[in-house]
Amino acid sequence: MLLNPLKEGKMVIKDIGWRNLGNDGTGTGLIASNIVNGIAGGKAINFNGSDEYITNTSNMIGNGSFTISTWINSNNVSSQTTIFNIYNGTTAILEFATGVQSGKLSIITNNDSWKNGSIVLTTGTWYHVVAIWDGTNIQTYINGIIDVDTADNIPAAGGTRINYLGTFRGSATFFNGIIDKLKIFDKALTNLEVMDLYKKEKGGRR
Repeated sequence: MLLNPLKEGKMVIKDIGWRNLGNDGTGTGLIASNIVNGIAGGKAINFNGSDEYITNTSNMIGNGSFTISTWINSNNVSSQTTIFNIYNGTTAILEFATGVQSGKLSIITNNDSWKNGSIVLTTGTWYHVVAIWDGTNIQTYINGIIDVDTADNIPAAGGTRINYLGTFRGSATFFNGIIDKLKIFDKALTNLEVMDLYKKEKGGRR
């Protein structure tokens, strides 16, 4: 993520989905002081947990398989905070969050029930978190280790999709902590690819 502070608490976050596809995001409530050191060098964004987030309206995630990969360092894992959310005006197509169950990573699709992991997170610690849908199953990983693996469905596109980073719909469950190295792939990564990505980024490679 490349960060360009602007006036009036707005910030353009260049290419938030990685791969230089021009999927720029707009920060709300973010200023230059929100830019902090990330995992293994580089810069990241520190969210205050109350009114700061990023939006993007490009269709980075379509109807096919996908992978969402990012690093988090949270100040709150005991109550629900949103890492990434896709909303189309009527349906929460996807929400990736911490604290739905205290200390756990969770994911929900299509306004369905939460799928909660079992690995316990602690505050002030960097974690590589990944959400994958392969067309049949939804999976989550923490530091290369699978945490959720269950059958699930992603609804077809409808309405205008808005991607939110650090909040649910810009109005609730704001993330409190640092988010770094967001990457979105238009395919389902394999177990080995997830582990390889974790090791490379932990070592400082983009």
